Amino acid sequence: MAITIGIPKALAYYEHQELWETFFKELGCNIIYSSDTNKELLENGKKYIIDESCLPMKIYMGHLNDLSGKCDYILIPHLQVINKKEETCTNFLALYDLAKNLFDDKIITYHVNVDNNETEEKAFLKIASPFGFTKEEIKKAYNLGKRKVMQKKFKNIKNTLNLLESNKTKVLLVSHPYNSYDKFIGQPIINFLNENNVTVIHAHINNCKTNKYKKFTKTLYWTYNKNLINGLAMYEDYVDGIIFLTTFPCGPDSLVNEICLSKIDKPAIQLVIDELNSGIGLETRLESFIDILEKRKVNL
Repeated sequence: MAITIGIPKALAYYEHQELWETFFKELGCNIIYSSDTNKELLENGKKYIIDESCLPMKIYMGHLNDLSGKCDYILIPHLQVINKKEETCTNFLALYDLAKNLFDDKIITYHVNVDNNETEEKAFLKIASPFGFTKEEIKKAYNLGKRKVMQKKFKNIKNTLNLLESNKTKVLLVSHPYNSYDKFIGQPIINFLNENNVTVIHAHINNCKTNKYKKFTKTLYWTYNKNLINGLAMYEDYVDGIIFLTTFPCGPDSLVNEICLSKIDKPAIQLVIDELNSGIGLETRLESFIDILEKRKVNL
């Protein structure tokens, strides 16, 4: 009988969905996903974590709670060092230990630390071996998943380059995918911008092979922030304005965003989302920002 893997639709999900889904389906596993983020899910998540935790962590706990008891294993990756001499946010490192101590469900995990030669491919070989799959089956599933990831990446970059040709007002959204695409955090903002005839460019979708981030800071320790700032440097000259979307209280974002805000020439605002944010208040700020951008375009 096929095992069922539960995948929380939060944090690393938004960057690794294609890999996870392709890998486990190719091995014959069933997959279920947690529900979209909503107020009830968030409230349930808050019961498992301290108030000082960031909003995405509270949401993640809500997704774990939503999956609890519904699957054989819940997938919780341990992504520490995915690029040499950098690290992800400490929250990504804590997920496994938190879940193990808070929930009774079985957890399937993999650890990536390339500084210690613990690569993603080696990690995937380890997580599937105990279920009786051969090394050849696992490698085939992994390679297929990586191809899907690259196909999506190239498609997204192509679409982004096409969007840059738009005559509409263009806004660069500097935001982690787990914020941008979350139904509770970023999607209402993106929908509002689209409804107001604004083209949204995502900074995290970029093909930067060089250290473009050095335009803003000589050193940048956090992998995910480095990717965002590379995108900011890549697209800044092609958009009308910039929105930094973050969640409270994100330490890396608070430091990096302030550095960038002090060095960019384009109109920019920072939106900090917490669990108490008013949609009306955000819409008012966005309306004013759009108005500024449109008037500025006319006057240029």
